[in-house]
Amino acid sequence: MNRNILILTDQIVRPLYAVRLRSFIDGLTANGWTVEVYAEKGDDINFEHSYPITEIDFYKSKFDKTVKQITSLLFDWKNRYFSHKVQQLTKNNDYALVFATTFSTFPLRATAEVAKQKDIPFVADVRDLDEQVEGIGQHYSKYNKCLSPIISLYRHINRNRRNRQLKNASLVTTVSEWHKDFLKHINPNTELIYNGFDASLFQPTTIKTNEFKIIYTGRVYDNNTQDPTLLFLAQQKLPFAIVDWITDEQSFERVKSHAAKYGVEQLQRYCGTSPHEQMPHYLAQASVVLVLTNNKAHGVLTTKFFEAYAMQKPVLCVKSDEGELQQLMETTNAGMAAKTVDEVVDFLQQKYQEWQVAGYTKQTHTSDKDFSRQHQACLLEQLLLQLTNEN
Repeated sequence: MNRNILILTDQIVRPLYAVRLRSFIDGLTANGWTVEVYAEKGDDINFEHSYPITEIDFYKSKFDKTVKQITSLLFDWKNRYFSHKVQQLTKNNDYALVFATTFSTFPLRATAEVAKQKDIPFVADVRDLDEQVEGIGQHYSKYNKCLSPIISLYRHINRNRRNRQLKNASLVTTVSEWHKDFLKHINPNTELIYNGFDASLFQPTTIKTNEFKIIYTGRVYDNNTQDPTLLFLAQQKLPFAIVDWITDEQSFERVKSHAAKYGVEQLQRYCGTSPHEQMPHYLAQASVVLVLTNNKAHGVLTTKFFEAYAMQKPVLCVKSDEGELQQLMETTNAGMAAKTVDEVVDFLQQKYQEWQVAGYTKQTHTSDKDFSRQHQACLLEQLLLQLTNEN
């Protein structure tokens, strides 16, 4: 039985280096699949991997990039070029299927064309949808408002291109029930595979600390995906509620700017970035793990939630998404998805009292559902076996 998989992906970049995709590959290769990866050139690849990764460079200069972005908008040049190069490089290779992972449109068309040329199934893993965030969208808030007409045209074209290719996929996988419900209108054969956590890294650990620690890990965005306002309002009443921000400088500048409006910038502590492998160490010391989201974002089940869940640490989600994340937190007793300042204050006071007594906190869950990436990789393999008719 052919167990060779061709994978096409966008850039593999810091800090996580396509961790969702890598966990899929690790699970598949451990069970006897052979994988080849073709990616748009991104950051230097310095993580261990047992499979070949071929990077394709698109841009030679800033001017070249501008020209090619325009031609990509008009003629989908980037997908066409990637398709041509991959077909050249794999013309003598035999695969069971071709798999694409994307947050937008690229490399869906390229993957579909390769699948058609080789007459094999086309599988698409959709990590994000443009429609999941209300307003200007998750990836466009950094642009000047005067570019709004161009951005709107770009988004319209990309959505149409994305939907056209997803209709042709033999299987679509995605990250939340909201995404699944949305995509089923495009391709009925859509399945949910959560992001989850790496069970080899994130395991419950008890560490007593000499201070109450609220910890945030990851980036902070200036768009509708996150709204920390309730946290800052609560901090006005809770001088012990200092937050350690394990993030980059640009993200922390956003935090300070927002916190200053409420007079609590002195309760924000910058800790810099840290390798992903160190995150269990930080989370083990957390009294509360902060997750930033917003009710203007849909189906955003961040990896940070699953990692805190794995460590059995109380999660404070602000502002509640009033959707799938809140429901997941309630059904698993993972913490508080707050809609009001009083809810934030009460939750932090409760956890502070728990820390004062024990020197640490622990969140007891009411669900034994497996959110590990290892389990998610098994779910993907089962779907691929069904697709390739292997029992």
